[in-house]
Amino acid sequence: MILDIDYEWNTNTNQWYINNKFEWDNSGSLILEINYEWYDNQLYGDRYEDFEYDNKNNLIGLNHYEWDATGNDWLLRWKDEYEYNADDLLESKTYYRLDDNEWNGIWHYEYEYDDNSNLTLLKTYFGGNYKWEISTKEEYEYEYDNNENLVVESYYYRDVDGQMQTYGWKNEYEYNSKDSLVLESYFNWDANTYQWAGNNRREYAYDDKGNRTLIGYYNWNINTNQWIKDEKYELAFDENGNQIQYEHYNWDVTNNRWVGTNKYDEAFDNDGNRTLYSSYNWDIVSNQWAGKSLYLYKYNDLGDRTLYYSYKWLDENNDWSDIFDIKGIYHYSQRKTTNIDKKESETIRIYPNPVFDYLKFYFPDSYSQAIFKLFDLQGRKVITKKISSSEKVSLESITNGIYVYTIDINGHSQSGKLVKE
Repeated sequence: MILDIDYEWNTNTNQWYINNKFEWDNSGSLILEINYEWYDNQLYGDRYEDFEYDNKNNLIGLNHYEWDATGNDWLLRWKDEYEYNADDLLESKTYYRLDDNEWNGIWHYEYEYDDNSNLTLLKTYFGGNYKWEISTKEEYEYEYDNNENLVVESYYYRDVDGQMQTYGWKNEYEYNSKDSLVLESYFNWDANTYQWAGNNRREYAYDDKGNRTLIGYYNWNINTNQWIKDEKYELAFDENGNQIQYEHYNWDVTNNRWVGTNKYDEAFDNDGNRTLYSSYNWDIVSNQWAGKSLYLYKYNDLGDRTLYYSYKWLDENNDWSDIFDIKGIYHYSQRKTTNIDKKESETIRIYPNPVFDYLKFYFPDSYSQAIFKLFDLQGRKVITKKISSSEKVSLESITNGIYVYTIDINGHSQSGKLVKE
């Protein structure tokens, strides 16, 4: 048993009094919690609960006590009971109140699950008159395809008689031959019409490498009970997985057509350096894209950007000018790098590379901490973090591509390239 007691000093009585008391069993489960408060020169109980567990460490009992200010003692007032199935999933939960020295049931819940441990049924009963009566019935249903993809999930909330459906929601999902999600539709139950009414819908498309190339949004038309287009994003990727196109459109209900808002195109070399960037706005007069800015970039053998060219959009030609408008030249000071000794650098590892989600580090125990920095190929700092050996750093939120990293450790620096997939 583990015991933790907090004391506070009472300036009026010049004595210590117990503020909080906690007890844990040998498995680390909380079995007792008591809280006191000192108010108006008197000690009052605030909270007293004790806990009971089965041999699998599932909570099966919880007693609640109430402070009796007259007798200055705790009185048992409520209790909770829990039951579990063979899979240790909660099967029932019951709340009782002690009335006239007799336990009176207040609420009772029953749970059922499918073979995948998904909750499929929740029944709620209320008491108060020493007997249980059905209050509400909540049902969850799940359907899966032959590849175990979730295709339907639904929820129903029924009233006191357990028959009439008063509230609910349903989600439907469709997948392509590669098990990629291509359609998801969300519905709410209309208690007035007793029908499903659409909430929102999204559709997706993918290229041969699994990159998502279309995201479409739909809303529900309550007058026609049909889906109507709202907005969409169109994307494209190169062979290396770099996003090279982004287009956004809104649906014009009046004219029954798509209207663009913004667009940009990009291109990359084999090292992941961006060689082109162009952006566009939508021309509402011509109903087509009109250029906003165009940049071309050049790099040296080390991957440093050395030149950029900016071009103007010519409305009369509906195209970019052939002659650049601005030319930029990058100059770099001489590189001076302090490397870690070869023997030490061989024991400093960053892995995996390429990385998908978490980047891991390892270095000798003689180094307690290091500074990890990550830069994109334009030199912008993406991450700066103090790390220790065997630590993991999440890269899930950064865009896929090629990055440059440095590790500063004990006055030395190690650098290299990192690929995020």
